[in-house]
Amino acid sequence: KLQFVPGNPRDVRMRVNSYARNAYQATVSLELPPGWRCEPAARTLALPAGRHVETAFTVTCAAAGHEPPKIVARLAIPGKPLVKLPFDHVEIAPAIRLVQEPLDGLLPETPMVATLRNLDSRAQSGRLRLLEGKGTQAVARAEFASLAPNGSTRVTLKLKPGPAPAFNEWPLTADIALGDGRVSRQSFRADFACAVRAAAAPAIDGNLADWQDAAPLHLDQAEYAKGS
Repeated sequence: KLQFVPGNPRDVRMRVNSYARNAYQATVSLELPPGWRCEPAARTLALPAGRHVETAFTVTCAAAGHEPPKIVARLAIPGKPLVKLPFDHVEIAPAIRLVQEPLDGLLPETPMVATLRNLDSRAQSGRLRLLEGKGTQAVARAEFASLAPNGSTRVTLKLKPGPAPAFNEWPLTADIALGDGRVSRQSFRADFACAVRAAAAPAIDGNLADWQDAAPLHLDQAEYAKGS
């Protein structure tokens, strides 16, 4: 996966494998989404017979658009068909990423502990508003200051009292505003690492409708797959 933070340049490496018996001279370049920048625009490479050559481009991405971003690598050799290889395993990351740690109790009674990671190349300060569902009113707030590049800090978010949704499915949105004016929103669902006592014994009948006190742990993050 290639991960970009808008406005922050990063290196994108390219490797050209030659299976030919002859040496060639090739021009390689990248087709980028609108608004993205690449330095240099193209490179000329000498391809030895049966060898591979590596090079790199410095790519700066624009803000995320409506369409998933795609990068296309281009290889041009005189007298040969143009080779174009698309790559769409690309992520536009916010400058500040929130990672929620699984809770050892239920919401809203148990405070939510989250980690803020600065993916930007500069120190960042700002505020975090936690929204529930499609609401616009914050159910919790926190501030952070002078978070260093590649640094992280933990924040504790105490949600306002209220009824818990069925199956403890808490759709939440982290609304993060930075001091430089950038705003990002990250949607996630609360994860739990606790056992729950049911008010009434659920029937073991293949129907989960009466398991509404259950607390979910969503196995939908790359961190959960380490070592597997």
